[in-house]
Amino acid sequence: MKTRNIGQILYAILFTIIVPVGLWYWGYLTSRIVTWPAIQSPLLGISLVIIGFLLLLWGMWALFYFGQGLPMNAFPPKKYVVDGPYKLFKHPIYVGFAFIMTGYSLYIGASSLL
Repeated sequence: MKTRNIGQILYAILFTIIVPVGLWYWGYLTSRIVTWPAIQSPLLGISLVIIGFLLLLWGMWALFYFGQGLPMNAFPPKKYVVDGPYKLFKHPIYVGFAFIMTGYSLYIGASSLL
């Protein structure tokens, strides 16, 4: 396996597993020191998680289908994408992830993840 391929795989693991888990763990650790009032709304939370997940997947699909690449610097799309969710949002994957994190926070009632 080429060194470049190993680097791309490590990059993909970093941003698809390590960073999201790290953000969740940071929210868990700070939940004891953040004193904002927690808002708990399981129905709204689950709704935002589902919407965010679908938006995130739609954005990834659009980059793969229209851009002929993946949503990572290691596997960049060959074409600039302005179709699908990119007509609605400049960065639909980020927006989807923000919806997921906000929805999860509302679902469990954790103010440190908001």
